Amino acid sequence: MPVGGRFSPQTLFVRFDVANTRGMLTKMREFNTQVPPADSVDYEDLVQLMELASASGAPSDSQVATLERILQWPEGMQGFYTYVFPALDLLRLAFRNHLVSSRMHRSSGAKLCDRLLSLLVPTSLNTSVNQMLVLRCLSNMFLTPSGEALVLQERRKIMTILHQHATLEGSKNTQIAMATLLLNFAVAHQNEGAQCNPNAVEQMSEILTTMVALTAVMRESEAQFLLLIAGGTLCHVPGTGTTEIRELAVALELHE
Repeated sequence: MPVGGRFSPQTLFVRFDVANTRGMLTKMREFNTQVPPADSVDYEDLVQLMELASASGAPSDSQVATLERILQWPEGMQGFYTYVFPALDLLRLAFRNHLVSSRMHRSSGAKLCDRLLSLLVPTSLNTSVNQMLVLRCLSNMFLTPSGEALVLQERRKIMTILHQHATLEGSKNTQIAMATLLLNFAVAHQNEGAQCNPNAVEQMSEILTTMVALTAVMRESEAQFLLLIAGGTLCHVPGTGTTEIRELAVALELHE
């Protein structure tokens, strides 16, 4: 299957915007009564927190503190869900706002990223819903300069974890979110160009190697299409001029 075409190179980041904010608040209220008392928050703080779902507006100290707190909510008692998933969904929306994103990354950037990546690792405790939402969060981090800088800083850790998913066939939404994240990494390289980054070819090769490893479990057609666009985008990064990238991209022969 040829890589690239009229859809490549992609120059705009792909984003996840659709949301049910009423459902998020309902779940947060429910889980707030179930987590240990030391982890619960005031109901009014949860209501105020939903303002972060907007792509505009400045966050308050209280809103940022509440979001950081509920992102640390523990595993669910029944073992098949975690209390944290509505908070992840809200974070995904909040990352679209450069003021929220910048504030979150200044206050808890490294800690926040560690929390997200811990939920992405494929374990029996990490549900597929959490993994999908983390992938969407990471994808939307590219929408602001501070978020993009942080996710690029954690690129190697992210690729290592994605490689661990290469033996697992995730849900349709998980596959699409994973392919979207990889595409956004490719777009970041396309927008930067290899001239400004002496490690660009190595980093792009790592992304493509991860993509090739994941093709065996990427059965969803939309996810496959996104990977092809990502491969084509990496082939067109200005300043690479190497055959290594193109050879890896050609290896993206996706399963029918």
